[in-house]
Amino acid sequence: MKKKTIGIYILFFLILFGCFKLNPFKVYNNERTMEQIFANSPEAWSNDSESYVIGSLIESMKFGMSSGVGRLSRLHDENAEHWFYNVQITYKAFEEDNLDLANDFELYYSQLGGQGVLFRFINKALISFDGTTRLSIMRNINVILISLVLSIIAVYIMKITNLSTAIFFLMGLLLNQWLPISVTNLYWVSWSWFLPMAIAAIYCLKENPSKKTTILFYALIFLSVVFKCSSGYEFISTVLVAMIIPFVYKELSNFKSIIVSIKNLIIPTIIGIFGFLFTFILHILRYMLGGWDLKDSIEFLKIIIIKRTNGSLIPLGIDVEAWEMALSEPYLSLFKRYFNASSLNIVVGNNIYEIRFWMVFLLIITFGLILGYFIKDNKIEDKNKAINYILITLLSVLAPFSWYILARGHAAAHLLLDPILFYVPFIPMGFGLIGYTISKGVKKWNMTK
Repeated sequence: MKKKTIGIYILFFLILFGCFKLNPFKVYNNERTMEQIFANSPEAWSNDSESYVIGSLIESMKFGMSSGVGRLSRLHDENAEHWFYNVQITYKAFEEDNLDLANDFELYYSQLGGQGVLFRFINKALISFDGTTRLSIMRNINVILISLVLSIIAVYIMKITNLSTAIFFLMGLLLNQWLPISVTNLYWVSWSWFLPMAIAAIYCLKENPSKKTTILFYALIFLSVVFKCSSGYEFISTVLVAMIIPFVYKELSNFKSIIVSIKNLIIPTIIGIFGFLFTFILHILRYMLGGWDLKDSIEFLKIIIIKRTNGSLIPLGIDVEAWEMALSEPYLSLFKRYFNASSLNIVVGNNIYEIRFWMVFLLIITFGLILGYFIKDNKIEDKNKAINYILITLLSVLAPFSWYILARGHAAAHLLLDPILFYVPFIPMGFGLIGYTISKGVKKWNMTK
């Protein structure tokens, strides 16, 4: 890697880390945003989910690192008036290092708890610090990791297009109320959503990778998918579509034949799917290690899958009205709710201007059409590069919608969470398209002066 590229990578990292930490664009510190995403501070976003990781850390401190085979959990008081009391007491016990509060645990069986295992080791390494400091450090590690991962993708975007595209790509990551508020969360480990794509991007920048290098990167993709799935199956279709994007661009740029391209795209796709299935098998084995038989393990996972995807749980003897409504919501109604969700709230004085996702889509489409006009009228030199970037941007639209379609139950029930998938990686790539179009327009205008 050349010194200039390294310098730009470090700059991208510092920009992302600084903006995620300091919130200079004020994307989430207003009442309207906090109301929309059910939080009163960045640390409070989805802290009910994060409490399961905190509980896992407490469990490891009280009973040992291998307790529960790394499962997630949180403190439980059966006499609590409201379930959220269990969330609050879990944070209190950890931050105050008060293990006496940990008398009973509410176990979370819907995933393996990969992030819980990771943070158990980090928590143990930081045990000389108090609980509040350890929690802050672990959250900062999350911010560092996502900044490192996203900087890799931004450099990749720069390499296949230009610096302007990469800068606008960064803007797409930062100018919203969703991604910046999620980056500290220990449950969602949002860097894991982008990690397979980042690994694929590094590999696809190599001109003639050796067989040994190819095997190494395929193994890394497999492991990154396993970690993502072990930390929660949520959004896995989105992660896999994002991962394949650099491979698609490489095939478009170095097209030899349809057969060769299909082969080169099928291999990483199968590896990603196998990573998902491998985690699924490990999940069943974990249940069985806990004393469940194979039939019960499969039945429980079947409930988890149906609850998040499509179908009905009534045939399985489970009739929860809210779940059935989510599972049966028409796709048109679901998509309408997501397009009308808020991407960003701009506060000017006492006024709040709400930018909705359909507006962002319209903006990206407009600049895409302008770039298409430049290509049609031969107003840019590198037409193939522009066409290829448009195509992978279109492909990136499938990333969020793959989840909304395949996991309709989850998407319908989690409007306070799942809109974040528009940034994995469609909207940042769409912003990149805007930057690419502007850079080509400015270049053409300068040439005609």
